[in-house]
Amino acid sequence: MTEVAPRFVSLNVAGDRVGLCSRTIRRAIGRGELTGYKLGSALRVDLDELDAWVRSQALPTARAGAR
Repeated sequence: MTEVAPRFVSLNVAGDRVGLCSRTIRRAIGRGELTGYKLGSALRVDLDELDAWVRSQALPTARAGAR
């Protein structure tokens, strides 16, 4: 079976992908909500972890017709 390698991106790219500021991504790493990976001198996040974190932060929307 072939394993898929994680895809790491910079905090700026991660923020652009999900519509958040890179500082918000950095704070999530600081709170332990996301894992930050040091690759050389750069801090990166895994795209799969980022997507899962965004889904976990989503608020449920109101049902149609609800007040």
